[in-house]
Amino acid sequence: MDVRKLTIPPLSILSRPSAKDIADVLKPLINSEFKLTGKTRTDGSNLRKLIGKVIDLRFNIPQATPDDYNLMVKKGLPKLLTYCIDSYLVTSGESYNLQVWNRIPNSENILIEYSNGDQILSKDINFVFVKVKDSKVQSIIVATPQKMEELFGAMTVPTIKHQLLISSTSREKIKKMKPPILFEKDSRKIELIAKAKKLKSQTKSIQSDIEPENLYGLDVMKDTFENRLLGLTIPIMQTKNRGQYLEKIVAKELGYEVSKDDLLEGGFPDLKHQFLEVKIQDSPTVDLGKHSPLFPEIISEQFELSSVDVRYLISLVNKQSMTIDALILMPGEKLIKYFSYVPETSYKVQKGIRIFFFEDQKGKSIFIG
Repeated sequence: MDVRKLTIPPLSILSRPSAKDIADVLKPLINSEFKLTGKTRTDGSNLRKLIGKVIDLRFNIPQATPDDYNLMVKKGLPKLLTYCIDSYLVTSGESYNLQVWNRIPNSENILIEYSNGDQILSKDINFVFVKVKDSKVQSIIVATPQKMEELFGAMTVPTIKHQLLISSTSREKIKKMKPPILFEKDSRKIELIAKAKKLKSQTKSIQSDIEPENLYGLDVMKDTFENRLLGLTIPIMQTKNRGQYLEKIVAKELGYEVSKDDLLEGGFPDLKHQFLEVKIQDSPTVDLGKHSPLFPEIISEQFELSSVDVRYLISLVNKQSMTIDALILMPGEKLIKYFSYVPETSYKVQKGIRIFFFEDQKGKSIFIG
C-alpha cells in the first residue's frame, strides 16, 4: 500500500469514515502481532501502514483532486489525512506523553479549505491510540480532541511567534465586497464594556488602560476606517515603520493627539486604550508576534479581557501601488472563521496521560467522544 496517498484529503469532510466506524473496523487488530523495532519513526510508520491497510479494506474513501482544495497550513497536517486521524503508539511506562506537532487539536484552525467553501479544522482530526505490549496489540482507543480535553485538560502551549495566513483567494473575496471590508461585531465582553457611542477627542494616551466611557465599539469605528483608510497610500519604508505610520493615522482618526515624530511603544495591543491591534498585510502572512487569539490569554486583568477580545484592524495593501485595497475589522475570536494560524517555527503541544487509561480498555477497540 502506498502510504503517501494517505496525506491526500478526503473528497469532502462527509466522505471520511466516522470515528466510531474506525474503532469498529480496527477491532480485528486486537491481539494481533505488532513487533517493535525500538525506532520511533519506523514503528510509527509501520503503525500508519497497518491502520491504512485495514481501513482501506473496509472503506473506499474517495480522495480530493488538487483542484478541489487548498492546504491552509504547511505544518501540522495529520499523516493519515484521508481519514482525518492521527495515530499514536503507546507502549510502556506509568504515563504516556501525548505530543502533537504544529497543531492545537481542539481548535477551529483551518487546515484544509475546499473549493466549495467547506473546511477541515484542527478539531476534526481524531486520535487513534494503539497500546502494544509483548509484541501484541492490547487495546485501541479512537477519541475526539474535544473528549481528550474534557478528560485530561487542555494541552500545554509553548511560547511561539504566531502568524495569520490570508490566502490570495480570501484577499480577492474581500476586495470584491461592497464596501471591501470584512467586518464582525465585537466579542460579548467588549460589547458590555464599550460605552462611547460616537468618536470624540481623547485626552488620554493610546497606551492608557481601558476606560469604558471612552471605549468605542467596532461598529462606531467602521465608517471612519472605511472613509479614511480605503485608498490610502502607505509610504515605502521598512515593515516596522509602515506599521507605525498606519498606527498614528488610526490613532488620529480615533481622536488621539499623536505627532508624526512620536515614537510608539510597540505594546500589545497597539492602541491599548481602544484594545485595538493594527496590522498591514502586503504578503500572505500577517505577523502576530507572541500573542494569538488561537491561544487565549488574559491581556486586561481589570476587565478580564483576553487575546480573543482584542480587536484587529488589518489593512490589505497592494504591493505595487502600496494603497489600501481592503480592510478586515473584527475581534480575534472571529479571525479563525476566515483565516488560518501558522507558527513561525515548529512547535509541539503535549499532555501526560496515565497509562491505565489505555490498559483499562484491554482487549477492546472503542470510540470515546
